[in-house]
Amino acid sequence: MAVYKDVEELTKDELWELKDRLYWNTDAEFLTDEQRDIVENADIQDDIPDELIYDVFGCYDFVNDDFWCNV
Repeated sequence: MAVYKDVEELTKDELWELKDRLYWNTDAEFLTDEQRDIVENADIQDDIPDELIYDVFGCYDFVNDDFWCNV
């Protein structure tokens, strides 16, 4: 049985993986202009604030298999 968790329950590695996905995919249609600006102005993935990740992915439920860092 899969264990679901929301974005605020993710590990630091899982959060970093989401930041990495956004960092390399700034044309994501689901980002607002303000969110896109924050991502595009980030020099590295760690410059993307956790709060942005919480806002963008707050409506999703995740499982461990969603992340490469859990393989």
